[in-house]
This record gives sequence, structure tokens and C-alpha cells, in this order.
Amino acid sequence: MSTSETESARRRAEAEINDCPIEQVRLTVPITDDPTIPVLTLRAWVLGLVFGLIEASTTGIGLYRQTPIYIPVVVWQLAVLPIGRFLARVLPTRKFKFPGTNKRFTLNPGPFSLKEHILISIMIDCGFIAPQMTQYMTILKIYYGLKVRTGVAVILNTSTQMLGFGLAGAFSTLLIDNPYMWWPSTLINVVVYRTLHKPEKRRKGSVTRLQYFCIASLAVFVYGMIPGFLFPAGACISLLCLIWKNSVWAHQIGSGRFGYGIGAFTISLETINFGQLDPFIMPLFSINNLMFGFILYAYVIVPIYYFNNFNYARRLPLSSLAVFDMYGKPYDEKRVMKADFTFDPDKYKNYSKLYFSTFRAVGYGFTFASLSAGLLHVLLHHGREMYHAVLEVYGYNMKKDVHGRLMQKYKTVPGSWYVILVVTTLIGNFVTSHIGVNDFMRIPPTYVILSVLLIIVLTVPDMILLASTGQGLPTGIVTEMVIGYLNRGKTFQNMLIRSFFSEVPSHIIQFCSTLKFGYYMKIPPREMFIGQVTVTLFATIVNMSATWKAVNSIPNICMPDKLPPGSPWTCPLVRQMATNSVVWGLLGPHEVFFPHGPYRFVAVAFFIGIVLVLFHWLLTIKFPRSKFLGTIYIPTLLSGAVGTPPIGAVNWWSQYLVGILNNWYIYKYHKRFWSRYNYLSASALIIGNSMVGFFIFLTLQSQSLYGPDWWGLQNYNHCPLESCPTDPHVDPTPKCAAGHY
Repeated sequence: MSTSETESARRRAEAEINDCPIEQVRLTVPITDDPTIPVLTLRAWVLGLVFGLIEASTTGIGLYRQTPIYIPVVVWQLAVLPIGRFLARVLPTRKFKFPGTNKRFTLNPGPFSLKEHILISIMIDCGFIAPQMTQYMTILKIYYGLKVRTGVAVILNTSTQMLGFGLAGAFSTLLIDNPYMWWPSTLINVVVYRTLHKPEKRRKGSVTRLQYFCIASLAVFVYGMIPGFLFPAGACISLLCLIWKNSVWAHQIGSGRFGYGIGAFTISLETINFGQLDPFIMPLFSINNLMFGFILYAYVIVPIYYFNNFNYARRLPLSSLAVFDMYGKPYDEKRVMKADFTFDPDKYKNYSKLYFSTFRAVGYGFTFASLSAGLLHVLLHHGREMYHAVLEVYGYNMKKDVHGRLMQKYKTVPGSWYVILVVTTLIGNFVTSHIGVNDFMRIPPTYVILSVLLIIVLTVPDMILLASTGQGLPTGIVTEMVIGYLNRGKTFQNMLIRSFFSEVPSHIIQFCSTLKFGYYMKIPPREMFIGQVTVTLFATIVNMSATWKAVNSIPNICMPDKLPPGSPWTCPLVRQMATNSVVWGLLGPHEVFFPHGPYRFVAVAFFIGIVLVLFHWLLTIKFPRSKFLGTIYIPTLLSGAVGTPPIGAVNWWSQYLVGILNNWYIYKYHKRFWSRYNYLSASALIIGNSMVGFFIFLTLQSQSLYGPDWWGLQNYNHCPLESCPTDPHVDPTPKCAAGHY
């Protein structure tokens, strides 16, 4: 047989072996494995636990900043590699005997392997948690002046975090073993790890992928000192506000954070990371759908709503996280509360209904529409596929691809482990929910059971979409409405239930996603389970301890009006949660949306989402060959308002421009560069931005050094009149009175 024939036969054999139905997976994930490589070693335990706890403490504190910072897992990927290789060189290889047994162990089982590296990073990633219970404790302390039982909160939060892992076991067969559930985001990590461990020779006049990754990360870090410390105002520069300093209209039109963002731009690479639109991972059609949705939202519907003065819109700020009364003042929830912090209907009648800023009110409509559109889209376009997939999976008739066959060499996690975890954590939730974080935050066990059932019903379709397309559903809004209707008027009880609804699904998704990544990289499932559960248990305690210490030691944290200039401790996420506690907990959807609220018309958005998907579906049947119709994805388009505010127009436009540059120009005209460096560029941007933010906080801001004293120090966009009312019947504040229209 000739050389060409041999090569052809080899390729045919490889094609038969690599039978994964997803092309991106075939091109990215290796189909080789060595099951004899040790994974959960002593090195893995030490590095995974230590760095996981460091990650837990820094993440908890970093989320209280104006622009949240954290140490992404890619940072630990780089840090762990040289440390692991160093330990492999210096640790003794001799075997030690466990006392009283014949079992032996060694401190050094051999070279630091790719699998060991991956498991350590997965364990560290379990430290990347942001328990909502901690943030609700902050709200109770800062905004209500109440004491909390920290010990009960720790137990409640830990059991809530762990419950997600237990419930994930019920879905692992459908979402992990199924080759069509490919979890697109996991491929980035596959590329990064293979880059770090696969040797590559540098060609003359070029750099290796590892060199490119290091150079790009360092460049982002060095450049990040400018907008991060020397010139914070560079995060959002609004030209119209700088030119017309006393014009309310100019400030509303030009504000890049809480306005239309016309003429606003950023010099901060961090802005590209904060938003809904990922310019490196999302395909071009998704980027265009999201951006078209944002344009429809911000530049069509919002102006119509605002200038027609629906629900006193012109009395209120154009865009804000806060809620307001009918007079345009911040809503004083204490004026509608009883002494036990529950809703008082008589006080409510004598005060005011609750109102949102225009951007937020319209945003709720888009969110409702995207949810109904997403569910119907899945049913129409993927319903038959999912039905047959479920029959195959749970009928044990599912055909395994190459990765499934390779994973058969490893023992799966017994179902009893998941059952024990679920039962134990449910008992913990029952007991601590009954005792309460304080005397006003208690819920009966029936609400815990109802929450679990709702989580299962809503999380499964969400994860199916996420695993097959990379796009999830805004299911959180449904749980908020259901509990708000069932448990109306009880602010702090709903806080507890909302934290439960947030934590459990996020851990189900996190666990399933990392299981799929481990599935691709052939990590033993039992060792992954043990490592993740152990780190999560300790990380939750450390996270809450570090965060609570910061809340008690940083003066005026989460109070922007009282913070010094340039201080990052504005807590936008905490303030948004405080607002949500009033909307969904105290007043509830009865008094805000349907049937008695000023925004009852927003319920129509559910039907709008259904109509749009049906119309698009009928068009695709009428014109099956239309490429244009194939690029329209209604649920993604309607997601163009999700997260705004706090995500501003400057975030959307900067991400979109980078996305067009990357996924159209570079992809079309420099495809080799794109295929080689795209995912590495995304990782370098994340690591550089995160490290510079962490460096500034650790070395400068912790010493109360916020940068040089000049106008560029303001971590704002110099649009102080952006929140001023334009209704002539409202008495302006002194700040707004100085402006003109």
C-alpha cells in the first residue's frame, strides 16, 4: 500500500472513531485518553483547596465594587501550572503506609499532568461564588439597621449551595452523556488547557499560542492601569455632557451609563467584559440579534414611552436601578411597612404606587417577551428532537459517541450519593429557614418544597437551551413573580426565597457544565464530585466571612452619596437587589404589575413574544430556503434589554464594535489568525482586566489611594443632569435647577 493510501486509510479510521455529531467538538476536543494517570492527588487537594478559598474571599469582596472584579479561573490555570510542575520536581516520590492498613500513598505520583491541572482548576472555580444570602444580610444591616444571625446564615447558605449539586445528579444523563448537549462555553477551556500543555515550536517571525496568550494578558494588565487608577473617568466618556455641561437633554442623550449613549465611548477594556454581548464567543448572528434588540429597545420603544409620559416617566430619571413614587422621589418603602416589615395596604393608599425609570420599565417588557419566546421557540424548533433524545437517554438506548465510549472506563457517581446530598441539604434548609436569619426572615418548609419543584420545572429547559445553543432563558423572573403572588407583602421572607431560587439553579448549571468539561477531558466523575463538593463547602463559609468583614470595616459601603470621590464601593448589585426586594417582596407583583399595578400592561409582553415566534416560524415554513430568516433568533433579539441598567449603552456599543471587528472582519479576512488566537484573546482580556483590578484594590485602594486628584478621577461619565426630570410640573432639585432644557 502506498503512503497516500495509508494516510487515506488512517483518516477514514479517525473519521469513524471521532463520531461526535457536533463539528465544533470534533475540531476542538481530543479523542485520546490514558486512564492510568492519577488525578485527585495530594497536590490537587492542597492547591485546589488553598486557591479555591482565596478565590472565594476575593470574589465575595469584589462584587461590591462599581465594576465587579474577581480572579477568573484562567488566572489560576496559569498560576497552578508552574507550581504543580515545581512540586512534581521537589516532592519525594517514596510511598508511605497508612497506619493500621496495607494502603500506601505518595506525595509525588509523577509528572504534573493535564488531568490533575484541570481538576485543580475546577475545584478552584467552586470558590467563584456570590451567595445572595450574604448580600441580603448587607441589605438588612445597611438599609434597615437590623441584626442577623450569622451562624444560621452560614448553615442556610451552605446547604442551599450544596443542594444544587445534589439535584444536578438527576439531569446528568440527559445533559452530560447526550452528545447533542455540547455546552459551547466549555470549548474555550479545552483550547486554553491544550495550549498550556501541548508543546509547540515557534515559527520564524511568529509567536506560539502560549507566548501570544502571555503577551496579550500582560498588555491588557499594563494598559488597564490607565482607566483603572490614573483615569477612571475613561471608563465612560460622554462628549455631549462635556460640551453642554448645563443641558439636561444633552446629558440624557449623551450619558453612556444611564442615557442613550450618543457620542459616548470608553477607553477601558474592562467595559468590554461587562455586559450581555460577548464579542469573542458569540457567533455573528447572535451578536447582530442582540444588538438589533438593544437598538429597538433603547432607541425606539424607550423614547416613545418616555416622551408620551407613560406612568409619570418624565418625572423620573430616564435610567436608574432605583424605584420611585409618583412625585419623582426615591420610593420610601418604610412608609408602606408595618412594624413587622410587612406590607400595610392602608399606608400604601395614602402614599403612592411604585414606579420604575423608563429603561427599567420597558426592560421588564422585553424580559417577559424573551422568556415566552424562548420557551415556544424550543418547543417549535427543538421539541421533537428533545422528545426523542429523552426517550433514548432514559431508555438506555442512546448511542454513545467517542467521548461516551472513552468515559465508560471510569466509575460514575452513584445515585445514592446524590440522594444523600439532597436529603441532607433539604433538612438543613428546613431547619434554618424555620429558625430564620433574623426574626423577620423565616419561611415554612412548604415554600422550600415548592421552590425545589419550580426550580426543576424551569431549570431543565433552561439548561437544554444553554447546553445546545449557549443561550439560556431569564427564568428568574418567573420564580420572582410566582413567589411574589403566593407570599405577597413579606419583604424579608421573599428575600430568602429569592436567594434560594438563585443559588440552587446556578449550582445545577455550574456542576453540569463542569461535568461536561470533565467529560471532554476524561476526568473521573467520582473524583470531580468529591473535589467540587469539598471546596464548595469550605468556600461558602470563607466567602461569607470575608464579605461580612468588608461590610463591617469599609465606611459607608453601598452608599454612593457618602463615599469619597473615586471610591469603587458603590455596590450596584446589592442596590439592585434591595430594589428588587421592594418590588417583588414588599409590594409584590399584585401592586406593581397585574392586576392592580401601574405596569399591568407589561403582561401583554408575554403574548407579544409568543406572537413574534409564531410569525417567524410560519415565515420559515413559507420560505424554507431563506438565509435571512435563518439568522433571526427572536428570543435572542428580545434579550437586547436584559441587564440594562446597570449595563449601559457604552457597554453595548463597545462590545458590538469589537464583536463586528472580531467575528466579521477578522473571521472573514484573517480566518487563520481568528482560529488560532480568538479564544486566547478572550481569555487574555479576562485575565488582564481581572488582575489589574485586583492589583489596584490590593495595593492602592486598600490604602485609601484612589488616584491623582483631578477631574478624571471621577468614576463616572460627567453627566450629573442625566437623572433630572423633564416634567415641568415637578420641582427640580438644586442640582437640576442649575441646568436648562
